[in-house]
Amino acid sequence: MSKKRLTLKQERFVRKYVRNGNATGAVKEAYPNVKSGGARRVMGSKLVTNANVSERIQEVLDEAGLTPELIIKELKNLITGNDISEKNKAIRTASEIFGLIGRGQIMATQVNVGQQISEEEQAILDKYTN
Repeated sequence: MSKKRLTLKQERFVRKYVRNGNATGAVKEAYPNVKSGGARRVMGSKLVTNANVSERIQEVLDEAGLTPELIIKELKNLITGNDISEKNKAIRTASEIFGLIGRGQIMATQVNVGQQISEEEQAILDKYTN
């Protein structure tokens, strides 16, 4: 359990952040008086790096059974699946997780989701999913 209790707004932020993975959007819902997008981004960044809030985020993820291994496994299933739209979203998410791109940035490399992945790419996926 978190060392310090969170405020009601912090707890609402945690729930919204865990649901959608977007700190700015979670601030918009938990702190409706914060109107500007810039202020929401800054506040979201501060909240996710706050020790008590980040500990609570991890608790909620653990309670839901959302481990890093499960997330990577599900992303792999989406990336290797047939739905092109879901495949693109999963590739972007995996790229953000592995630090290949920053959150919300444009990919510098064109990814052709219609092609089979290389043995090297498969080895990287296997490393994180097995």
